[in-house]
Amino acid sequence: MLRSLDMNAYACFPGPNTPDRLAAIPEWASHVVVNIDAFGDTGEAVDCLMAFRQQRPTVRVVAVTRACTGDDFGSERQMICDATLRAPVSCNRLAAAFRSDPEWSRIC
Repeated sequence: MLRSLDMNAYACFPGPNTPDRLAAIPEWASHVVVNIDAFGDTGEAVDCLMAFRQQRPTVRVVAVTRACTGDDFGSERQMICDATLRAPVSCNRLAAAFRSDPEWSRIC
């Protein structure tokens, strides 16, 4: 699926050294998928992703969580991600998140 979208995605699995794992994401990665529910708490996830976005502003971040009521491609979470998907995620919804071009990304 990713090859047909011409994207180089990288999955990150939060754990004790999540900031280090995010910092170690290869330069070739165009997108990263992060499981928010695997963090200790949501505040930790937000802090970690805000730092990552400052370090790697060109990498698109797709957050996945059971805590939201549906998929969100709006600007409310732009400080931490480009899209939020409700878990569990299907291939079609993940592809939609990767292809999304939020309006706010063109004005920031």
